[in-house]
Amino acid sequence: MSTHSKGLLDLHNTEWETQGTERAQGTRNWAAAEEPPAENFDFHFYWTFKDVENLVSAIEAQLLPQRFGPEAINLVGPDSGSFDALIAADSRRIPVIKLAAGADEECQLVAKVLKDNSVTSPVATQVAIEWSSAAVVAKTAGFAVKYQVVGEGDAFTGTASSIVKNSSDSAVAHGRVRTVIDLPVLAQGKLLEITVVHTGTTDDMENDVCVHMIEVI
Repeated sequence: MSTHSKGLLDLHNTEWETQGTERAQGTRNWAAAEEPPAENFDFHFYWTFKDVENLVSAIEAQLLPQRFGPEAINLVGPDSGSFDALIAADSRRIPVIKLAAGADEECQLVAKVLKDNSVTSPVATQVAIEWSSAAVVAKTAGFAVKYQVVGEGDAFTGTASSIVKNSSDSAVAHGRVRTVIDLPVLAQGKLLEITVVHTGTTDDMENDVCVHMIEVI
C-alpha cells in the first residue's frame, strides 16, 4: 500500500489515479456474483481517497494550528515585555503584550512542529505575529525570532538559532499588522522553544509594539 503524506500525518489509503464514472442512482445495488464495471469501481476508490485527503486538509487548516494569545505567552527575564491593555472606543480592554519602543524586549512560547511534509515537497514552519501600534505614520518594526528545536533526549538549554525580519507598521492607529517569519523545514513532532524579540534599539519605531497574538503554523 502506498503512503501519501498530508502534512501532519501520512494517509495509508492508496491514492487512486483514475476518476471513473458514477453509477446512476437506482442501479447501485449489484446482484450476487455481478462484477461492477471498472469505471464505477474507479469512481468509488478515487473519491474515497479524495474525501479523506480533503478532510485532513480541512482539519489541518482550521483545527490544528497552534494559536497563542497573550495570556499564553511567558514573560521572563530582564528583557521581557509587559502585559498591558488597549482601551477601545467602547471602553473595552483589549489584552496585549507590550514591547517597548527604543528597547529590545521579548516574549517566549513553546509550540510543536506541525508540518514538514517530507514525503513530498517540504513545508517550512512559520511564526506569524499579529501586532499594532499607536502610530498614524508608517514606521518599520524589527523582529527577531530565536528558536531551538528540542527532540527526545535533547537539552532544553541548547543554543538557539535566529531569524530577523523588518515589517512596516500600519498608518492607522492600532491597525492590524501580520508579520510572518519562515523557519527552516523542521522535524515534525519536535518541540519549538521560541523567543520573539522586538529589536527596538535598531528600528525606527516611535511607539510601543502591541502583540495581539502569535501563531505557529
